[in-house]
Amino acid sequence: MRKSTSLKTLLRSPLRTMLTFLLIAAASFALFSRVTDYAVTTRETGNAKSLYHAVASLDNEVEDIYITRQVSSPNGWAMAYYGSTYEMQDRPWPTKEQLEEFSSLPGVTLADTRYVTAGRVENYERMVGEGDYGGYAVLEGTYRGYDCDESTPENHVSLQFDDIKVIACEKGPQIGTSITMEPTPLGEMSYARSPYTRAFYDGLEKGCRCLMLVKNTGWIGDETGIMFPYDVGKGALCAIDGLPDDYLETEPFARQKGWIQAINYNKYVYDIVYTSDMRAIPDFNEQRRVISGGSFLTAENTDSCVVSEEFLKEHNLSIGDSISIQLGDSFCHGNAEVFEGKDVPGFEDSVRLAIIGTYAGVKGESVYSYSPNSIYVSSAHLPVKVPDNYEPDPSEFSVFVEDADDIEAFHEAAEQFVENLGLDLEFSDRGWLDVKDSFGMGAFASLLTTLLYIAGAMLALFLAVYLYIGRNKKTYAVMRMLGVPGRQAGNFVLLPFAVVAVLAVPLGGTAGLYYARKTAKKALLGMAENAPMGYAPNTAVPITVVILCLLSELIFVSLTAYFFLRSMKKVPPLELLQEGAKSGRTTGSLPEYPDVPAAALVPAEIDMAKLSSAGEWMPAGNYGAVRHAADYIWKHMRRAAGKTAVSLVLAAVLAAGIGTFVLARLTYQDAFYELGVKGTASDFIFQYASGLSTSSLVKDFYCYHNFGVRIEGEEDFIPMTVTSDLVRELGDKCTVDYAEGFDISSFEGTAPICLAGEGVAEKLGISPGDEIGILSDLLYTMLKDQDEEAVSKGYKTYKVIGVVETEDENIRGGIFTGIRSDLTRLFSMDFPVDHCEFMLADNDRLEELEALLEKMHGGSIMYSPKVSYHVDTGGLSNIERVRTLLESLFPIAVAAAVLVGVFAPLLVILQSAQEAAFLRILGATKKRVFCMLMFEQVFLSIAGILFVAGGLALYDPGRFAREVGMFAVCFGLYFLGCVCGAAAASVQVTRGRLLELLQVKE
Repeated sequence: MRKSTSLKTLLRSPLRTMLTFLLIAAASFALFSRVTDYAVTTRETGNAKSLYHAVASLDNEVEDIYITRQVSSPNGWAMAYYGSTYEMQDRPWPTKEQLEEFSSLPGVTLADTRYVTAGRVENYERMVGEGDYGGYAVLEGTYRGYDCDESTPENHVSLQFDDIKVIACEKGPQIGTSITMEPTPLGEMSYARSPYTRAFYDGLEKGCRCLMLVKNTGWIGDETGIMFPYDVGKGALCAIDGLPDDYLETEPFARQKGWIQAINYNKYVYDIVYTSDMRAIPDFNEQRRVISGGSFLTAENTDSCVVSEEFLKEHNLSIGDSISIQLGDSFCHGNAEVFEGKDVPGFEDSVRLAIIGTYAGVKGESVYSYSPNSIYVSSAHLPVKVPDNYEPDPSEFSVFVEDADDIEAFHEAAEQFVENLGLDLEFSDRGWLDVKDSFGMGAFASLLTTLLYIAGAMLALFLAVYLYIGRNKKTYAVMRMLGVPGRQAGNFVLLPFAVVAVLAVPLGGTAGLYYARKTAKKALLGMAENAPMGYAPNTAVPITVVILCLLSELIFVSLTAYFFLRSMKKVPPLELLQEGAKSGRTTGSLPEYPDVPAAALVPAEIDMAKLSSAGEWMPAGNYGAVRHAADYIWKHMRRAAGKTAVSLVLAAVLAAGIGTFVLARLTYQDAFYELGVKGTASDFIFQYASGLSTSSLVKDFYCYHNFGVRIEGEEDFIPMTVTSDLVRELGDKCTVDYAEGFDISSFEGTAPICLAGEGVAEKLGISPGDEIGILSDLLYTMLKDQDEEAVSKGYKTYKVIGVVETEDENIRGGIFTGIRSDLTRLFSMDFPVDHCEFMLADNDRLEELEALLEKMHGGSIMYSPKVSYHVDTGGLSNIERVRTLLESLFPIAVAAAVLVGVFAPLLVILQSAQEAAFLRILGATKKRVFCMLMFEQVFLSIAGILFVAGGLALYDPGRFAREVGMFAVCFGLYFLGCVCGAAAASVQVTRGRLLELLQVKE
């Protein structure tokens, strides 16, 4: 039998052929679009998850209290010229064995101790960073007196020099031939004790030649910003008239010569930081610094280095270039610059390293903690042997947890470890512990969605094969009765279907792949600007996956068809012809087959088996339409149990696929809102810090500030701490003896109240409930230069509501108060608060918070040039990218399910055309037959949806309740598709003439 004859059967029922084609194409579209969605989403989720590492370090320090004193400069700025420090006693540093134990906690990838030495990079000069105060310079100049007009603060002078000669200059803007220095406090001032008193300046003869050490800041004043460092002591300013030309070589000028040597050394020195893995550095994990190009330096990069992007630009280099570095022969902490010449270290041999990456500071982070002069190299190049008793700075030692899945176990173990040692844990995971559950559930929901869509696609293909074979059983039986071999008869039946499948599968798959990739790429490109450096959207699907999907569909269709043909081979042809007849009933004749001789057919045109079966459901007497239709639907589903089961399972699987996709979207939305976005602010003025503590934009606000105060009647300064959380500040090893009627909640008000450490209470004879007079040391110093009466009036009354009992000497000797109290009254002006930290209250309001912080930053800079803030938004951007991707792909997933939901009922109902005709012959109206056919499929779709909805509600009742509206919309769309498909097919079947329906070739 010729293949062309077989292919002609496609044209006998063009509508059913087209619907079979569309159902297979829709199944392939659903499969490929979902696989593409899953591949891209999994890749982006992996990218987001890979950015979560944990870095932890130990902190044994108790911060010293540094007291700054501020005066106004002529240009209106407030500048800190001097200060003093209250040294606090630190806790013991862990032993070597304890550090090894900390480094071996669960999940630790590596422990990194960073060392710093000086280094010279060929002939490149050290750069001036944006946050640098400038460098020192040694100058010669002709003294022309000092200025102390009304623009100069009282007890300050502005020194003036002409004919400037630069002996040595470290860095900073060019110094002119004439300079007027910034106001300098007189040495007789109590806070600026130095040899440089008014008498000293008056003793300098105008016109004399002087040698001086200055600081060239470059950012103060209208011109160069030259400051006189009076606090370095003798030799900073001296007359040189009458001295020989080589006076700097003489013994009296040994210190000045050392300064010159240090300045010349510092011009070329860089900070060489030795690390085994840059990712273990807290600044990088917390995004205070970022890799702006190339990659991190890791253990594998022993012959490489990472430099600042300013270094690359300044010296016209590129990533991949090599530089030669001379490494210093001694350790230093932090900055490799030196001040005294005797401190200048030597250098080892040069090493040549390739630049593999660049780093940069983050906008908003303090520029004063950032220097572009650090170069990161491998610890393998450390030129100095580490002594056994070397104690690193706490910030120089940390451990690194690379795998996000290990972070939780490490954190639990580390918390217990530091508690046992009485240390503090500095831990950063960028919010992973906040979102790990949502990430896990999101990944599971996404995988489950993909599996359900694959199952739904396969069920749709199964249904297509099932319906096609079902309507060609009699053709197969007749051919077998005419003597055609079973294999040849099977090929004759399957060849047309194979042609349809081979065309539909790649066409539907290509469409699904194209639209999913195009949509994903558009979404990712829209989020690329907030992605990590070097990120490139990748929507590619491996060609092996594409081929596997195509082969899987075709093989599945082939195996299913083979299964049905094999089953038919086992059934006698006459039984296939009489399929549907019940035992003991008379069966009718067979329908026409164009390729079979008429003599081989039973003369009648009516299939009595179907007519008899249909007659079972005709009403006997007065039988309601609803009951009639319901009985027909129920009995028909039982008679066609296989087809009913496939339709029901298909509806449930597709509805479940949509439902789990909604859950996947929701879990990443939850991750977006659950992620703790941490912010910090330094040196914000008190009114802003206080306002930020009550802002609706932040939560978990915490701040602290230390300053010195005088207690009325006492001579010594006492450290005072202001904080938003006294419980956290005092710790859990303190008890407070409160005055009657007061407790910790009293600090929620604005009354001037405080707590006193028991050491202070004993010294001053204070009891809970007493009142004391407090005056900030800054205001005290300023008032003292006026008169004692002014000092007496400056004290402000505070009530001591409690005494803190503890063995911690740092707490025993201090006074504590809350941020709600108006502390500006102690200073008679606003003042910068050392540190604030907080969490973003609503992640959707990030832009509002950043705008507020920028405004506060601008308002605080007049009080402190070091004011800064930083909000770590990197993790939020990563989750937002995945969330946006899922949002964009969601409509495609719903559309794919709806397409299958439309075409499957269409094809199923068209298969029942003859049965509908028999019902009409037996007296059923068109409307009743329409309802019988349509509502059977509608009932199956409703049953599948309700089953899935109930399962989702039991699986995750919280999320289901929150998104019940979205579930209703999605299930409603799928249901509407099923209704439209069923209605269209029912109309097609019932609108035809009876004889035409009876002659439909099945």
